Amino acid sequence: MHAQQTPERTFPFEPFKSIVDCATIYCDKRGWKLAATCLRTARIRTLSPVERGHSETYDWGFYWDMLLELNHEEFASMAGRAGRLEVEGHVRSALSETVQDRFSPDYLGCVSVAPKLDLVTNKERLRNAINNQGNGHSKHPAAIEYDGLWFRTKEEVFLYRALKAQGALVAPGPVFVKERALRRRVEPDFLVIKDGVVLVVELDGGSHNDETPAEAQERLLALEQAGCRVRRVQATDCGSDAQAAKIAKDILAHISAVKFSSL
Repeated sequence: MHAQQTPERTFPFEPFKSIVDCATIYCDKRGWKLAATCLRTARIRTLSPVERGHSETYDWGFYWDMLLELNHEEFASMAGRAGRLEVEGHVRSALSETVQDRFSPDYLGCVSVAPKLDLVTNKERLRNAINNQGNGHSKHPAAIEYDGLWFRTKEEVFLYRALKAQGALVAPGPVFVKERALRRRVEPDFLVIKDGVVLVVELDGGSHNDETPAEAQERLLALEQAGCRVRRVQATDCGSDAQAAKIAKDILAHISAVKFSSL
């Protein structure tokens, strides 16, 4: 059977969409509102036994696990792990009831609810949106959407996640404006504030590949003159969450050292 696809939903076989629609109504009738919302709005991904790492295959082709990926706001509305487990149970019950007369409920594996953590590129957003984050210079517009914010590169997203996980107060892509300055608009990659220390963090490389060291220094001159410290890291050192976590720890250690030296 051929898969049916839309931009947000991928179904492994033709009857699957009908199964999901029926399960959604089932949830509605029983007052399982969050479960019904998940089935209506989530990006649905399914995994076959082979995709799950098992070698066995099934001729009937209806044995699958389901992953429901939600927008961050929807995921946050689930009242923590207990709420998520309840929704997963409701979805699984509705799906099992839906298919029990045609296929064994045992063919349905695990149902999981998770937030969308991928990066969505929207190169048209600058035409239609107003946003106080920096656009970047025109050659490199911030076109990656994550966590309701805009980033220029994936490395920036990894570092943002790492800094946030460390409990830092972080502003990605902020904009500073000053009249009668060499550069009226200054748009650093990050501003991190901790213990009274204001630190500008720049990822060298990445969106600044075509920038010379002199140009990089000149671009942030106004911030340094205003008293901000600048910490530069290599974008290649933030190519994954694990790498970015190490850089984030180094950045916060640097802030602590600056704070200690000023006492």
